[in-house]
Amino acid sequence: MVTPMTQKAGRTASMVEDPPQVADGVQRLGTSLLWSGRVGEALAVLDVVFDRLLPAGGIINLAEALFWRGVGRCYAGDLAGATETARLFRAEAEHRSVHTRTHAYAIDGLIEFLRGDWAGLRATNVGLSELIDTHPDVSLCLATSAGIGMAAAVAVLGGKALPADLDDQMMRAVPESAGVRAASVLLPRAMTGDASPVAAGLAAYRSGLGLSDRMRVWDSAAILPAIGLTMLERWDDLEPVLARLDAVAADGGRVPGAVAAAVREERAAATGGGAGAPPRHEALLALECHGLSELLRYRPATRG
Repeated sequence: MVTPMTQKAGRTASMVEDPPQVADGVQRLGTSLLWSGRVGEALAVLDVVFDRLLPAGGIINLAEALFWRGVGRCYAGDLAGATETARLFRAEAEHRSVHTRTHAYAIDGLIEFLRGDWAGLRATNVGLSELIDTHPDVSLCLATSAGIGMAAAVAVLGGKALPADLDDQMMRAVPESAGVRAASVLLPRAMTGDASPVAAGLAAYRSGLGLSDRMRVWDSAAILPAIGLTMLERWDDLEPVLARLDAVAADGGRVPGAVAAAVREERAAATGGGAGAPPRHEALLALECHGLSELLRYRPATRG
């Protein structure tokens, strides 16, 4: 089936005359499109890389391409495809740098977070923590900080307190960006009723930021603040977040679209606009995103 996205990808491929020379640039185009929230177009371009340019001798950073293809498939709602990509990435990352190996844990953790595989996510976080502790001098990034934040949220969901060293873990992961640190802890802190990271965390999703301060590189649709703000019932703050979810949904992001629908159900139920109907989250459940559904239903005992 020919879609506008595959047509655009086809035009990209038609410009390619020397795959070994241009494959890396096309790969980076796909990654940049994903960071911009253009999920469907990004995946179509990455399909050109994997299906045409690599077999023709194209030279790319394979680990990087696999990582972002896996993230894109997550946001597109293709969890089976994301799982297969994550498997290939783990095999590729096994002999790569420690930093690249942390990305393997990040993609596994994202899939587990979406699905609600909390035991799997806890095990992934243990493996990530052991790798980091064994190599204290290795630089990390926002993918690691997001993974730590998601694991902390799951700990609270299971009735545990936030890790006492959560802030230290975040400083280890992204010492260069206070905004990314705030965005990464927004969800787990919201689960305890703490709204203190909200303003700084949302600021890390603004346009025009430098790459190291841009949480949208990882969470291009702002799914994490959407969940945290729903827990805190900060409905006014959710308006621009919902607009972002809708924009990414219009460009192939089925999971962001399902999150937006579920958030609106939760808001209607909380504000009396749902005619007494409990939120059902049908779109999320159809995509097997049981974890997101469970988190969106969570409310802290107190909301600051």
